[in-house]
Order: sequence, then C-alpha cells, then structure tokens
Amino acid sequence: MLKNVIPLAFISLAAASVQFFIGYGTHAVYCAQDLYPVFGVELAIGFVGGHGTAGVLGSILNDMNLPYWETSPGVAITTARFGIVGGILIGIALINWAACKGYTAMLKKPADIPEPIRVGYEKDPKKQATIGRDTLMSSSVDTLAFHSALIFIAAGIAYLLIKVFKAYSVPILSDISVWAYGMIVMFAIWGVMLKLKVDYLVDDRVQSKITGSFTEFAVIGAIASLPLQAVAAYLVPILIMVAVGFVKGPVASHVCQVKKASQPSNIPSRAIKVFPEPPSSAGHPKKLTIPVTPPSSIATFVAIAAVAEAVPSKL
Repeated sequence: MLKNVIPLAFISLAAASVQFFIGYGTHAVYCAQDLYPVFGVELAIGFVGGHGTAGVLGSILNDMNLPYWETSPGVAITTARFGIVGGILIGIALINWAACKGYTAMLKKPADIPEPIRVGYEKDPKKQATIGRDTLMSSSVDTLAFHSALIFIAAGIAYLLIKVFKAYSVPILSDISVWAYGMIVMFAIWGVMLKLKVDYLVDDRVQSKITGSFTEFAVIGAIASLPLQAVAAYLVPILIMVAVGFVKGPVASHVCQVKKASQPSNIPSRAIKVFPEPPSSAGHPKKLTIPVTPPSSIATFVAIAAVAEAVPSKL
C-alpha cells in the first residue's frame, strides 16, 4: 500500500509547491498593483483545497486580525471555481486523449465511459450504491445522528479549547486556528475508539456521505460570502495566475501518464474499478491502520463554520 501512497503524496506535494510558486510569481510580477501580502497563496488553496479550505484560510487570517481576511478567501473561492470548471474541461480532454493513446487502465476508448459516470446518476435502483452500514439499532440511536454527533462534539471541543487559550492568552496555543484543534481532537476521539475496540460503530461510507453534505453547504456558504468588489479589483492577476496554473496541470498529467504507461504493473487493481465493492457478507468492517477519515470530517465542518461566520457580514 505504501508503495502506491508515498509516490502519490510526493506528486501531490510537488503539484502544490508549483502552484504556490506560480501564485507568488504572479504576486512578484504585479507588485506595482499594491497587492496585499499573501496574494498568490490562493491558487494552491483553491486548486488543491477547494472552497472549504478557502473558508479555513479566511478563519486563519481573521484570527490573526489581518485586514484582508475577507478578500483573500474570496480570491481563493474564485480560483476554486476556476479549478472546478477548468478541471472538468481539461480533465475530459486528457481522458479522451489518454484513452485514444491507450494510457488508461479503465478505458480502451472514450466511448467506454459508463453511462452513470457520464450523466451523474444511476437509473436502475438495483444498481444504485447504498449509503453505508446501519451500525446502530435505530430503536436505540440513529446511525446518521451518531456519526454527526461525533463530528459536532469534536468541533465543540475544538472551539472550547481555542476560547480557553485566548481567554488566558496562552502563548502560541492561542494563535493556532480552530480547524487545527478540530483535527487533533478528532484524532484523539478516533484513537480512543480504536483503543476501546468500538471502531466498528463508524462506517466509512456513512461518514463520507455526511462529509459530502457538509462540503456542499461549505461551497454554498463560501460563494455567498464572496466579496465581489474586492475580487474584481484583482481580476487581471487572478486570471493570469489561473491560466498559468492550468498550463502546469496538463504538462504534469502528461508526464505522469507516460510514466504509468511504461510501468503498467504499478497500477493497483482496485484503481480500475468504477463502483465500490458491496459490504462483505460478514458485515464487520475492516480495521483501519491509519485513522484518516474521521478527522477529514471535522476539518470540513470547521471550514463550514469558518465561512458561515463571514456570511452575516454580507447580508
């Protein structure tokens, strides 16, 4: 597993580093336009992190009492929107090109893309995937309520911690953003569940659906809080930054595709599956060796809280 994860992690790190370089390079070119100090970081925030991370950026800058705490996440939201639309258009073009060249593991030609993936839904109810396992008896506790409660409890503890640290002016700890505490708290909760051997109460699919729902609200909240006038003032450097970022993407993808084509044995078999496998007949989940999933939920939730705090100021 690590043989596939570690190279992917380095590729992702390299891609993010290039985006940061492009962003700060744009800042250097347009320095005469009186840009705020962190302009340029939004390219990687929007392309890699998305709308939720843009909200977290605003929360961090707000905690630091910086005057551009609303403008910077607005620019990040803008780059995220460009990233989604451009990623779809460029991604479709790259998939068609790679399929025609025989570089794809799942497709032989572009027409082989299954209809549900093309249209975004499955018409046949018998083929529709399930949300997940019902880990608790509904007569006792609802499964969705339990999974949501874990996230809300961790978020509440995170906000309580940062409030206490700020009240007592604790050095360093009072300057850390709330989302970081959220991640730490959720890791702690997940560690306790693993220690008590009750991790079977958490289902990855249910958790993913809740995270996905939170993400939808995060996107809506981020767009609702977009400072249009401020973003319009930086429109030219934003467009230049995004355009250069798009040029970087296809080049990197071409290099990765050629490398994969030369080493087909390195592609894991599970990577070519279109739909997730159904739950095992035993009904017992596989234990996770790395507790990554639950903390990702709390990060998403805290991002929602961050962008939600900015919405009232726009109403």
